[in-house]
Amino acid sequence: MNKEKQNKEIKGLGKKSYQQYLLIYLDILGFKEIIKQAKNDPRKVQRIMGTLRLANRMANEINKPDQILPALKVTLFSDTIIVAAANPNLATSIIALTATALFQLRMVQDGCFLRGAA
Repeated sequence: MNKEKQNKEIKGLGKKSYQQYLLIYLDILGFKEIIKQAKNDPRKVQRIMGTLRLANRMANEINKPDQILPALKVTLFSDTIIVAAANPNLATSIIALTATALFQLRMVQDGCFLRGAA
């Protein structure tokens, strides 16, 4: 690499690029307590695992590259669900909120309540 190109790359390291995002943060209510209660009950453990598998399947469905929701990205970790939309416009925001509402509805049907903010 020549010296001039190297200097340009070094100068560019300090520059930051920002994007607007719509972030929707959800977490499973009482997850820690649910885990504690399930410690000695295999049925409760299976229910928790089923709920987490359901959340994972739903996230994978939204994250599919060929999905009609290309602007959305869903990330799961522990008992937290993040729905993100880069550079949202009104249509993307409505899609993100609708997908989140449907996600919450399906989780409630499984006996799992969520709380969150956008």
